[in-house]
Amino acid sequence: MFLQSPQKILQCDSECRRNSQANLPQNRTNDVDFMDFVKSELQWFTEQAKKGLVEPRYKFAATSKENRHIIHALAPHYGCTTDSYGTGPQRYTAVSYVGET
Repeated sequence: MFLQSPQKILQCDSECRRNSQANLPQNRTNDVDFMDFVKSELQWFTEQAKKGLVEPRYKFAATSKENRHIIHALAPHYGCTTDSYGTGPQRYTAVSYVGET
């Protein structure tokens, strides 16, 4: 993810990504924007995991059942397995990079 300013392009680091996830609305529905967000995060995560730059596990922010379903559906396409943890509004999905299938 890149943040563009009139003068230069800044790369979003891992802290930036965590902050952007924390600000993700909790009640997003099954929409194209959320799917694009998940694809972008999975792409970034798997690229970093392949290079050994991050732990092979990534935690998405707590979200709705519908959004967790999207994460579970997309993750295998990026060589990841999924698990959900927590209860109620605190339930979240974690993905683990296991390699290309």
